Amino acid sequence: MTREKYPTPQVWLSTEICRAIYKAYKEEAQKAGVEAPIPNFDSRYPNALEGILGSVQYRSDTFKYDIKLTAAYYFVHFAKSQCFMDANKRLAVLFTNIFLRINGYQLTIPPWKLRDLAIIIAKNKSTSVEWTANQIDKLFHLIRD
Repeated sequence: MTREKYPTPQVWLSTEICRAIYKAYKEEAQKAGVEAPIPNFDSRYPNALEGILGSVQYRSDTFKYDIKLTAAYYFVHFAKSQCFMDANKRLAVLFTNIFLRINGYQLTIPPWKLRDLAIIIAKNKSTSVEWTANQIDKLFHLIRD
């Protein structure tokens, strides 16, 4: 099977974009009556978010990853990390989807399935980010907005 060609990313996630996504998520969670309060964005673990953002962009630029593999790296890093006090796996889904959307793509996988996948990734401590991202890359299918 031939691998479909996708372009390299044109727009990257930034702290400001993640802050906006987080704020919108927190507001919607409160409206929906989520029992556990979502802490403020600035209460996150120092430099964890910035480390992921920089690492994924550097690897993608250096190795010329396409948009799909870059999204897989974002997803895996966010699912495995503890950037925030709560909601890391849900935010992995949101951040990955927004990254793709601002680059003109969307996943064909429903968000609830991505959330379940993020939980599986987070629980599996024995596999590397690289191996997992390459497996996720095979699962991701994109459509153009």
